[in-house]
Amino acid sequence: MNAYANSLARAAVPTAPTPGAPTVAETLAVAAATLAAAGVGSPRLDADVLLAAACGTDRAGLYVRSHEIVPPPAAERFAGWLARRADREPVAYILGRQEFWSLDFVVTRPSSCRVRRRNSSSN
Repeated sequence: MNAYANSLARAAVPTAPTPGAPTVAETLAVAAATLAAAGVGSPRLDADVLLAAACGTDRAGLYVRSHEIVPPPAAERFAGWLARRADREPVAYILGRQEFWSLDFVVTRPSSCRVRRRNSSSN
């Protein structure tokens, strides 16, 4: 059993959709639209990465479980992360890690995240 399945079992959350409880697919659609409206450059990718981390799985795990509801603890964690990303905080800062060539690196505030900056000097 993987971490996502364990979290479902511990939370005693039904895996079938219930009225009023959003599924993984519905949550991703709303999150991607929210990030797109905020002007985030890769809204679907960022929504996938954040929800996968909140659920303790990977992106493939989200698609396998797209019809299941998002466990309440994961939904709360994801909502906070989504708000931070909509405010344009880098995903690496939100999660505290950055993947590079299948390796995870710890990221802290002083770490260098790629940020586009305009050259403010006038020539």
